[in-house]
Formats: sequence, structure tokens, C-alpha cells
Amino acid sequence: PADIGNRSFLDGGLRSVLPLEVARKFRPDWVFGVRVGPVFGELPPGDVGRLPPLLRTHNFAMRILMAAQTEREIERFRSGGVPLVLVEPELEEGTTFDVGGAVAYVEAG
Repeated sequence: PADIGNRSFLDGGLRSVLPLEVARKFRPDWVFGVRVGPVFGELPPGDVGRLPPLLRTHNFAMRILMAAQTEREIERFRSGGVPLVLVEPELEEGTTFDVGGAVAYVEAG
């Protein structure tokens, strides 16, 4: 967690893509979550064909694992009584790990 003013902010990374259970420990009135990771049914980026087969397979497996973990986290959290506002912005293809574009994403809202 990072404290800014009198508020705490979290980034779950790969271990917990959307760390809602961690947020619950702070006993919030509301939780706002922003889902920017891969989702089921989303195709990998178009340039994935240029990657070696082993790396392509690894990336595809990571996307599936991240999507599954996020779905489970949302389902568990919603059954716990704290209101969740889930924001799912429309992102360009392949932006899940595009750290360099963070400023543009923040500016876009």
C-alpha cells in the first residue's frame, strides 16, 4: 500500500490483479476498482504471431490465469456486503503491460 494524504492505495500486480480482499481490510464504505487486465474472450494482441511459440503460449496462459483470478476476486468481494464500483475502460489492444502509456491512461480518465 501507498499512503497519499489520509488515503491508502494498492497495486496488486500479478499476484492479485484486482486486490479487492485487501481493500476490504480497510473497512471502506465503497470500493472503486479499475479492471485493466485481460478478460475472458479477449484475443491476444495482433502482433503476438511474431513471438516464438513458447513465449506465445506463456503469454496466453498468463492472460487466462489473470482473467480467472480477477473473476474469482470480483465474485468473492460482491458477496461480502461492501459496494463495488467496477470501472472497465476500453483499452487499446495489448495495453495490459504497457507501463509506458500510464500517463496517457490517467489523462484519459
